[in-house]
Amino acid sequence: MSVKIIELNDRAVHVGDETGVILQSPGFALADGSSIVLGEAAERQARLQPTNSYNKFWHELSLDPISHGNNFRHFADIAYAHLMHLAEEAEIGGDVIFAVPGNFTRQQLAILLGLVNHTPFKAGGVVNSSVAAAALAA
Repeated sequence: MSVKIIELNDRAVHVGDETGVILQSPGFALADGSSIVLGEAAERQARLQPTNSYNKFWHELSLDPISHGNNFRHFADIAYAHLMHLAEEAEIGGDVIFAVPGNFTRQQLAILLGLVNHTPFKAGGVVNSSVAAAALAA
């Protein structure tokens, strides 16, 4: 099983490996009653159900309570659901390197790594996504 790379970005989370991009999942979540819809399906419904839609949960990743959480305590709950969605859709089960925005705080990195401990994959490393992009261009 090859190492996967997950690039976290609210616009689109990319999962890739040595062959290229395997999956692109928009950073959207929709609270649909007791279930959650993620990715493209959630993005399509965002304008129809704006109060049930979330699209900044990676940027605002925290354990701070959400006032209108719709069954979610905080953005970390939504981020975890998105990670599990990615694991299922891209069949991720081994090591993962995360490319994260340069403005991620230490607390956000700690939350991310804590969430990963409860997924089917392991964090093999974390890199600044801007540095990774610059390295590819060089």
